[in-house]
Amino acid sequence: MNEHQPDWMSQLSASPFTKSHFTDELKKKIQQKAANSKPYLFKPWTIPRLLLSVLAGVMIVYAALYVSGNWLKMENSAKTPGGLLFTIFPDPELAAGKPYGYMLHFNADFEQFAGKSLSIRAVHLKSGTVVDAMPEQLITEPSPGYDSLERFTVTFGLPLSGLWRYEVLLNGSLYGSMELEVNDSVWEVSPVFSSGIYKMRGIEKKLGFIDSGFIAGQSNKYMWHFWGADKALSGKLTIAAVRQGSDQLVEVFTAAELGDKLNGADRHVVTSMMLPTSGKWRLMAYIDEQLIDSIIVEVKPKA
Repeated sequence: MNEHQPDWMSQLSASPFTKSHFTDELKKKIQQKAANSKPYLFKPWTIPRLLLSVLAGVMIVYAALYVSGNWLKMENSAKTPGGLLFTIFPDPELAAGKPYGYMLHFNADFEQFAGKSLSIRAVHLKSGTVVDAMPEQLITEPSPGYDSLERFTVTFGLPLSGLWRYEVLLNGSLYGSMELEVNDSVWEVSPVFSSGIYKMRGIEKKLGFIDSGFIAGQSNKYMWHFWGADKALSGKLTIAAVRQGSDQLVEVFTAAELGDKLNGADRHVVTSMMLPTSGKWRLMAYIDEQLIDSIIVEVKPKA
């Protein structure tokens, strides 16, 4: 190949300098500069930034340990004479009227669950209220990354505070049960937000209704609006209510399905509701018996 190279290629390979550029004199100058240079010192104003970064990292780690610690402290186990069946880890913020997450750790081998339907039923011990918390789910594979149902997760909401018995059913038969305390939620009247040209009371971008006010014992029309995926908003709507300080649930409205988009929401429905007594009430919206969320209202006494 070299015998065919033109003369200009050999010229390019030659140094562009007529003499050595890195002379003995230049070497001495570099050595002297290095000997006389001062060691690098932290600038005073950089130290607080470094400390803040370190403190922020420590706080993040501490917060993670605190949350995980609270999560673990709230564990509850179902035991039988034969041993531990499962353990439930609820969301540390678990309270009535909103959906929360749970993680269940099952001790049995996966073969005991494979091909079977798993469901959860909750019973309020004081009032006897029964909630189908998790519909039947066919178990076809173990928890991701595990050999069995060691990290089975589910989300659902319960309408009342107090002690609940969680019953885990396998193919419709009781597999095991345990009890959990559900905290009461905050009883602050829900805020008002804008959507379209209307003011609505509720949770922005989730659910709300055009609030014309409530008077005890008087029925009125209220247009509800919902935001979310089609699958989550498809099914029978039920509006249930509970008064602050009470354990009695009142069903105030049902509809076979929700209507189409309206006023910036993905779905809507016109309802007729009546709350029997004055005070603060929690209105809970269910779709196919699964709690979406709740809205707190103030009911005025009848004049």
